[in-house]
Amino acid sequence: MRTLVNFNISVAVTEEFMRAVENDEEYDLVNPRSGEVTARRRARHIFDLIVANAWRNGDPGIVFIDRINRDNPTPNLGQLEATNPCGEQPLLPYESCNLGSLNLGRFVTAEGDKPRFDWERLARVIPDCARFLDDVIDMNRYPIDEIDKATKLTRKIGLGVMGWHDALMRLGIPYDSEEALTLADGGLDPTTNARIVEGTARATGNDVQLVANAQRYGYAFVNERYLPHITLGFAPGASFVPQRRAHMMTVERVVLARLGRLGRVEEVYAA
Repeated sequence: MRTLVNFNISVAVTEEFMRAVENDEEYDLVNPRSGEVTARRRARHIFDLIVANAWRNGDPGIVFIDRINRDNPTPNLGQLEATNPCGEQPLLPYESCNLGSLNLGRFVTAEGDKPRFDWERLARVIPDCARFLDDVIDMNRYPIDEIDKATKLTRKIGLGVMGWHDALMRLGIPYDSEEALTLADGGLDPTTNARIVEGTARATGNDVQLVANAQRYGYAFVNERYLPHITLGFAPGASFVPQRRAHMMTVERVVLARLGRLGRVEEVYAA
């Protein structure tokens, strides 16, 4: 691990492996192609190596794959096997997802001499950004047909945020203050949040080309335990919008992204 530079690695661990760690037992090394057990290793030793390297350089992370699969929204399509590098999007075999970011520092506006965060503008922009990401799925060229089909079947996208500390500095609010926590927690009222979700669903699911793709690739059948939440019921009177994607939204983490003068979610000094 000491030789890897600028990597972002996660290790998928099973509950069986964690029980072996707890009991200081060995676990099987299984060939994923044949299912054959090829060797055995002491689980606690491997886990200690993971922890030591994560402490040393931040990698690897851990993905509890069995726990993720218990909340798999499309179990009929298969088991979730991996995630994207940062770990925010669990993926089925051959799936991909595309991520984008909104720079929150650009949403600070001035009212006289006092700056404020423009939550209404943020609410208007989000559906357009989601539509842009959704269009990328259709415009993208995939290296093999399996990735093309799997991606268009579940259409996973992620719209995240960056520039949070930049926004706070422009507002004159300390990063580690109660005021910053209150701003982050209470910016959008339930009605506005419902409007964003519904607007995003409509923006990414109502035109001829989208319907044609849905007819070609089908809709991902959703895990029954999630059906009550598909009504987008974030506020009284929120209307039903049929979903054409397995996940309404994947929140991109983007804490490691820094392009030019665009800030990240973490403190500016945390390089």
